[in-house]
Amino acid sequence: MQRHAPSRSAILPATAIIEADVARALAEDLGAGDVSAALVDANATGHAQVITREPMVIAGQSWFERCFMALDPDARVDWQVAEGAQVAAGSLLCLIQARARAQLNAQPSAEFPANPIGHRDHDRRACGAAGG
Repeated sequence: MQRHAPSRSAILPATAIIEADVARALAEDLGAGDVSAALVDANATGHAQVITREPMVIAGQSWFERCFMALDPDARVDWQVAEGAQVAAGSLLCLIQARARAQLNAQPSAEFPANPIGHRDHDRRACGAAGG
């Protein structure tokens, strides 16, 4: 995985905590399995791009990556922006290469609330106004 230098203020929890968060999210989102993803050839691979719709501050890259890697250990997430970066709407955030089923199954969990891949601009402004 391509890594950009994390923000100096980024403090991540232990890997075990991140993996436990991801396991809970995947269990909730997938339950007994995703019927639609099961229609896709188990060996099919795919590429995806994540592009933001709104301005945001990037947060949660480790959780996002682990959602894909939990379902495909060979998954690659190549970040185009650094953790903590402020990005404009329409920015390319990352490129994903993984088995197609893993991409379909990981997508809902990669967006779970404990993993805001980005905080919207109004959240950043509110934190700035509060001195955070």
